[in-house]
Amino acid sequence: MNEVLRVAMAERGETVESLAHRVGVDPKTAGRWLSAGRVPHPRTRVAVAGILGREPAELWPEPYRRRDLPWFRPWVELEQDAVSIRSYQSLLVPGLLQTEEYARAVLGTGCLLPPDEVAQLVSGRLKRQVLLDRDPPAQVVFMIDELVLHRMVGSRVIMARQVAHLVAVAGAGARAATSDPARRTLAHRSGRAVHAGAAARRSRGGLSGQSAPWRGGD
Repeated sequence: MNEVLRVAMAERGETVESLAHRVGVDPKTAGRWLSAGRVPHPRTRVAVAGILGREPAELWPEPYRRRDLPWFRPWVELEQDAVSIRSYQSLLVPGLLQTEEYARAVLGTGCLLPPDEVAQLVSGRLKRQVLLDRDPPAQVVFMIDELVLHRMVGSRVIMARQVAHLVAVAGAGARAATSDPARRTLAHRSGRAVHAGAAARRSRGGLSGQSAPWRGGD
């Protein structure tokens, strides 16, 4: 539980319902903020903090612990506040869809960064993925070149798990948007879609290729 938020609400005499009314969100949404790891949109954080007389970083410190690269920070802020995102990747799986193992393999390629910095970047990348489950959801569309599924990152085991994750993301509560088996598009109930080509076949079959170059952005 977010104990700091709970105490701040109690001090100001705010309930979940009253806070939700003042901010303009559904009470269920406001109630989720009390759960550990649930962070509202940046604008909402500022509004809630103002009502409670606190700083946003006091109530939700995690977004303010910079684990990303300085030049990438503006994108992270925009990303978390976006209502719609479209992403096309021809080299690697998008950061918002990467498993922890895959992200660690990408960011650790070539030993260009010390292990502790790699761990921080991986943690920051995984934290960004709450975007996919926030309420209200963002409309997110990922288009991934099929070569991404053939390009070996880390190991065959890591790739198999990564592709299985793509299939799970695309398939959970999804509806087929096209019948073309070579380029299947699935739209998730939360508003995200994955254009994953023959991802399901790749998760069951073999994967081969060369290690991907290091890229620290997405």
